[in-house]
Order: sequence, then structure tokens, then C-alpha cells
Amino acid sequence: MSPELGLSAYSKIVIVRPERRMPSLMTEYPDRRVWDLTDFTLDSLNFSFQVILQMAGRGGSMIVIIGMPLTLHTGSGIEFMDPEKSTTAANLLSLLHRNLATLTAFRDGTLVVTFEDGTEIRVTKHEQYESWETHGDGEVADIGMLCSGHDGSPWGA
Repeated sequence: MSPELGLSAYSKIVIVRPERRMPSLMTEYPDRRVWDLTDFTLDSLNFSFQVILQMAGRGGSMIVIIGMPLTLHTGSGIEFMDPEKSTTAANLLSLLHRNLATLTAFRDGTLVVTFEDGTEIRVTKHEQYESWETHGDGEVADIGMLCSGHDGSPWGA
């Protein structure tokens, strides 16, 4: 083939193409990051000393793991829920298969998951333990965060 390049008839050439990046659904503000999740629905809820929300949309899927107490804000009031006591989190079941609006992570560690009807799940930062974490793929691949007791934002910058 090409002896000057050190290639023989049996050499394998691998062409590496740059990874195609999906457009982000995130808008960044000085105090928070907001993901537009209008195409996403809450597909699954799991309770196991944590609340695990699994969401999917046309452009990807994501998971939110909540390990600390949370509040559910609805049109009829605010309810306190403790993931370690699954009976207090039972009202979250009414959110199953509902459409989402946004996920907002604040620099101070507050997480707000907002549904299309205005219902919100809110979690605040705990000073010693991991309060929540997020992971995603596709158009929400940039949603990976961990809110722990460390100084700084959940996204690390």
C-alpha cells in the first residue's frame, strides 16, 4: 500500500469521526440551569428509601434520584414527604404519566421539577448528605448533576 506511511496491504485504517452533539434543552442563568422538558412524561416512580423518577421524551430519557425530604406543591397546597417513609410519598403516584414542563437546578442546590399543570416537586440541599442527583441521555445528556454537601453548584462550576 504505502511503505512511506508504514502501511501494508494488511493494515487497517480507522477513521474517527467527531461525535455528533445533540442540541441541549438547557438554558443557563447566573443562579440556575433550566431544562425544557415539554416533550417528557413521568414514566416510572420507584420508592426504596429514595424516590426515583424516570422520565422519557422524544429526544432522550432521564432519571432523578431524591434521597432527602421533598415537598410537593399543588394547587391545593404543599405536602412534606420523606423518601425513607414511603407512605408519606404515596401522593407522588398521582404524577405518574403526567407531562413535564421544566427541571430547574439552582446554584444553591435547590431542585424543582415542574409539571405541565404547575405541580412542583422541590428538594433542597442537605449540608451533610446527597440530596438528589440526575442523569440523562440524548438531548438531556448534559443534565448529569449531583447535589451533595460540598460547596458549589450541583453542576460543579
